[in-house]
Amino acid sequence: MKIKKLIEIIILIFAISTTKAYCKASLKTYFDSDKTQALDFKFIAGQVKFAHQEGKVNTGIAAFSDSFAKNISFQLLCGNLSLGGSLSKLNNPLLSTSSSPFSSGFSSVDSFTASLPSYTSFSNPTRLFLQCGNLFKKSAFIHWKFNCFYSPEDKKNALSFYLNKNFFKNQLKLTSQISLGIFPHKENSISSWFTNEFYYHQGMHLCSNYQVSFEYKNFKTSFLQGLYETPFGSLTSLFRSDNRLITDRFIFTLSTLYNPNTKEKTIITSSDKILENCLQCRFGLQYKYKTGKTFPIFIKNAFASYCNLSLASKEGPHDLRFCTGSQFTCPYTSNSLTLNVNGTLYYKNNTPSYSFDSVSIKLQNSAYIWAFTPGFNASVTLNPSQNFDSLSVSTKLGLKLTYSKFPKISGTASITLNHKDGELTSKKLSASLKSTFTYKDFSVILKFSADTNI
Repeated sequence: MKIKKLIEIIILIFAISTTKAYCKASLKTYFDSDKTQALDFKFIAGQVKFAHQEGKVNTGIAAFSDSFAKNISFQLLCGNLSLGGSLSKLNNPLLSTSSSPFSSGFSSVDSFTASLPSYTSFSNPTRLFLQCGNLFKKSAFIHWKFNCFYSPEDKKNALSFYLNKNFFKNQLKLTSQISLGIFPHKENSISSWFTNEFYYHQGMHLCSNYQVSFEYKNFKTSFLQGLYETPFGSLTSLFRSDNRLITDRFIFTLSTLYNPNTKEKTIITSSDKILENCLQCRFGLQYKYKTGKTFPIFIKNAFASYCNLSLASKEGPHDLRFCTGSQFTCPYTSNSLTLNVNGTLYYKNNTPSYSFDSVSIKLQNSAYIWAFTPGFNASVTLNPSQNFDSLSVSTKLGLKLTYSKFPKISGTASITLNHKDGELTSKKLSASLKSTFTYKDFSVILKFSADTNI
């Protein structure tokens, strides 16, 4: 509590002093139907955000030196910050299981990143983030940045370092980063004589990763090694590789992850997530072309597959997923149709078998009519039982409309119907309306949302 009060005092003093020193500023206010009130104050050297919702408070302050530092820039953020970048890979280095075949699935190289809290996020603990570097200096021989964060509430402390160098007029790009920190893990108390689990106390452990990428023209590849300390003091690793090749009409992507560690060397990530030993692979192929001259139409067809082979048991279960889709885009509309198949692969008695977990079809449409952008989406998801003696069906229909002139307005509405064995089990209606009024450097954002079971 003392740290929170100290940060709030620093925010207030900093905001008052910088407002007097710099008069170029903008202010946004936010109100919604969940009784949230928020302020977002931006000025030439930083930003201050504050949000309140029924006893919950979010604060954040950012100070930047970009406006007056030419060689090395500094950033200082404190408050209920959202962290990302390489920390996301420390928390969960596994491959993406995105259901979109148009997703690149490529893991970019970056150090820690931090941002001030959103208007409606009240779950982040109080954190302090510092960054310095020369990324904005174009004439630098090599670009670098160093950052670190301190989170006293959840006892997380980490730092990262990033390097980037371009050769041959930016045709060849080499990038690397290293991140490491001390993170807590919980006690494992489920150990017994009849399980393969190992007992360990709660404590702190080291989590780190190193990533390097090589990009030359249309080819890009990256390699990541994660290094984690087990509760028993030893170090264990996992390995990941991401590759992408772009030609005139094709985009090929291939990602793999290998975690060879057994129960004795179980990987516990920085988010206290336990990773089972596995071999993962994701493959993607996209084919794009254009037709028509006076009225061009851009068409993209895509296919992606994902496989997660459990190394703990040859029999399985092993996740196996497929998705495919097509996109049609022209100056006035954009449409897409995707198909997803999720299942589980078993290998028993030297005989493979596959069970369908779910099959879904999704249709999306957006149109562009002057300042209006109407659209709709529809999806159907089938979830059969393992013996196909029962079937659950989820159907969702949605509408959206955006107006980009003054005032900016966006609205959405959707209805979800759930059936099981032909009988309707639930109906849910959701709707939201957001409007933004802007006058010079002052904005007011109003949002209303509601969910109800019909």
